[in-house]
Amino acid sequence: SENDDIVGDNICGWKEATVLKSLGIEESDMLYANFSNDVGVNPYLILRDTKWKTIVLTIRGTMSFEDMISDVCISPESLEEIGEEFGFDGTGEYCHSG
Repeated sequence: SENDDIVGDNICGWKEATVLKSLGIEESDMLYANFSNDVGVNPYLILRDTKWKTIVLTIRGTMSFEDMISDVCISPESLEEIGEEFGFDGTGEYCHSG
């Protein structure tokens, strides 16, 4: 894709096309896509949901050998501090760091 907001797709743009067709969304609703996949690099999409008037961040889960390596190398990070900053209770909650 010639679009700078689509990263890691092939020259035919089949990953982007698959997402658009599968989700039944317009190209303009795909705000950013990173299809790159490696150790420590996870594919993700940022989409606009016009029906719900929201922005959606979706991160693909474990699917490849590289994903499995990323999973076992995680370092949990507490959500307590970020919860205080953004108004939610992050006590006892954790996410992947990095």
